[in-house]
Amino acid sequence: MTITVYDNWWVDYGDDAQDALIEAFEQAAVIVDPTMPQVEAHRLAASFAKIHAGELLKLDGSFSMAAVTQNRVKSLVAQAIANGDSLKALQKNLRDDIVFSKDRAILTARTETAIAHGQGSHEAAINSGRNMKRWITQGGGCDICEENAGDGDIDIGDSFSSGDDTIPAHPNCECNVRYFHG
Repeated sequence: MTITVYDNWWVDYGDDAQDALIEAFEQAAVIVDPTMPQVEAHRLAASFAKIHAGELLKLDGSFSMAAVTQNRVKSLVAQAIANGDSLKALQKNLRDDIVFSKDRAILTARTETAIAHGQGSHEAAINSGRNMKRWITQGGGCDICEENAGDGDIDIGDSFSSGDDTIPAHPNCECNVRYFHG
């Protein structure tokens, strides 16, 4: 069995990804600092997107979707062999698994946008002289985010308990960070 890795993602979707990250970063920057000139927000956003667009698709890093995919394929293949499943059954399991689904594409887009939003807010807060921040969970919140929220008000230069400077703390994180003068 041959598993083809889609390695032309950036060629097909890179411009769209950069545009979406620029928009999310700009919106976040203007929300945090309404006095920031639009041209400055755009410059910062474009710089961020050029460097960070597609990071979830790299093999390294804390949010590596490529590594998740690789590990999931290994797991499904090992499981099929251990169960004595046919090649056809393995192919079906691979097709039906979340790592190859539309839901995964949505998860990746949401997480990439959250990264841009978080970084845009963080950069705008620093530029506007804010020196404190607080993690705000949304809904039930996961253990990682609850722990970050438990940190309370911290210096803008410090990391939260998860090691993150800003949102997101994990894929599909819906939290926010509030910046203020302390």
